[in-house]
Amino acid sequence: MEQSRAEAVLAAALRLFTERGYEATSVPQIATAAGVGVGTIYRYFAAKEVLVNELFRTWKGQLLAALRGALAGDGGVRARFDAIWAALVEFQRANPAAFAFLEMHYHGAYLDDASQAVVAEVNQLVAEFVAAGAGELKPLPAPVLAAIVFGAFVGLVKAAEAGEIRLDEGTLAAAGACAWAAIAANGR
Repeated sequence: MEQSRAEAVLAAALRLFTERGYEATSVPQIATAAGVGVGTIYRYFAAKEVLVNELFRTWKGQLLAALRGALAGDGGVRARFDAIWAALVEFQRANPAAFAFLEMHYHGAYLDDASQAVVAEVNQLVAEFVAAGAGELKPLPAPVLAAIVFGAFVGLVKAAEAGEIRLDEGTLAAAGACAWAAIAANGR
């Protein structure tokens, strides 16, 4: 019973932080959405900052695990890129609210050292991928290449959410090929 209350709080907070943003979401709003009293939230999370960081670390950690899994396979740089793209697609489809939450809260001043450490792990994984792909990727810093790819993916998701495009398999494959061409040394 106790665990289900904490889970209800986390689910409500995820939804509200994604819909309204961190600053515009109050603890009483989260409590109402979770069907619990305000005191119950403070029983599990000492402050709203603790709650948002718990959500951020949980979901960023799951994205990190998906990316690690994608990069664990054999194959060349292009095959590993395709696996990263597929992992992004799968993560976003399985967790659309969490994906939006991570995008929205990525640079929040309220993110604590532990949350920043998970971000650093993701950045390190990307840097390792870029280093392993030296010669096959454009000679740009890892954060630049990551921004090109992730920015493209986020743009696709937002365009789909706005009803401007349909993210079917063909569109995703073509967009992935374009993202690869944007970072590949030979442009193909």
